[in-house]
Amino acid sequence: MTEPTHEYKMGKNLLNELFTYAFDKLNCNKLVLTSYNTNISYANQYLKKYPNLKIEFYANRDKIAWGNLPENDYKTLLDEGRLKINATARTNVYRFHTKSYCFFKDDEILLTAVGSPNFTNDSNGNIECLLYSHEKSLNKSIYDKIINYDWKWHNIPIEKRFTPPDPPITILDPWPPDKFVDVDEEYLDGLWPMQKYVLREIINNLQTKYPNSMVNVPPGTGKTNIAQKFIQFFYEKYSSTEPSTIIITVPKLILLDQWQKRIKSDPNLDSYSVYVFKTTGDASAFFNSSNKKILIILDSRMWGGKKKECRDCTSITTLDECPKCKQEKETQKQKYEPNLKENPKKPSTQTS
Repeated sequence: MTEPTHEYKMGKNLLNELFTYAFDKLNCNKLVLTSYNTNISYANQYLKKYPNLKIEFYANRDKIAWGNLPENDYKTLLDEGRLKINATARTNVYRFHTKSYCFFKDDEILLTAVGSPNFTNDSNGNIECLLYSHEKSLNKSIYDKIINYDWKWHNIPIEKRFTPPDPPITILDPWPPDKFVDVDEEYLDGLWPMQKYVLREIINNLQTKYPNSMVNVPPGTGKTNIAQKFIQFFYEKYSSTEPSTIIITVPKLILLDQWQKRIKSDPNLDSYSVYVFKTTGDASAFFNSSNKKILIILDSRMWGGKKKECRDCTSITTLDECPKCKQEKETQKQKYEPNLKENPKKPSTQTS
């Protein structure tokens, strides 16, 4: 059966599925890739699994993580020619965000995949997207652009970083899950396919015992749109009998105004009173109002007693750009589980 020229993939576990397809079905024996973030120990798992495989990285110099790769293993892979790492200089001038994967069988490019997942095992837990290409001219063009970039480092020396060991390679359950909650088309209107997947997963998560969600998708893929649609869904489906309180936290002042503009221009949220909390005194009107309300606040203002006060009166808390929350996920879970157990219909959704 002839492979389609192009194929679009979306969901979780995309990297593991891509590599299984390329190495098992196509019998590719070389991978050339670019990635914003790169994890070398993740590559080592595949180098161990496929003894004839070679991997060549083109990566950002300061975005390479070594994981639990032993130094002797790294040197052996270099000496055998099975691993090669090219990197940019340590400056934003040369930093790139492209994620491209070129698969060779001997000297022929059989497949390229371009999209959102970084070369890290964490990407398999995110909702990502990839475009597969079997078109020879396009594949060669992608490969040429990779190798002809201004790379400053070749076979860079190891810099050990102490990070937890990677989990084993696993193929997750089929995506999307079979038991998605039905979502009315009005909440999906105007969203592109990946946003619909993410929104469905967040809404699906409302049915669980601890309805928290961490939306970790690539830059520019519409996290704000997803959050707006979720807020609309939650209010209309879960709290239509009583006023809802929504808090949106942001890390930068400029995002306060951006969120205020987006919320006020959304016809589905125009019945809410919107408050922007820039200084200590700005929140009094918010807490004294009994109306449906949205507070947009700097994350730094949410510490201590004010954070607890906000959380206790809130139906939804949305955190914009929260990479640290992912790192502290287990700590947060332990901290907030008692509140969630007492009132399981107060979900929190986080966008990073």
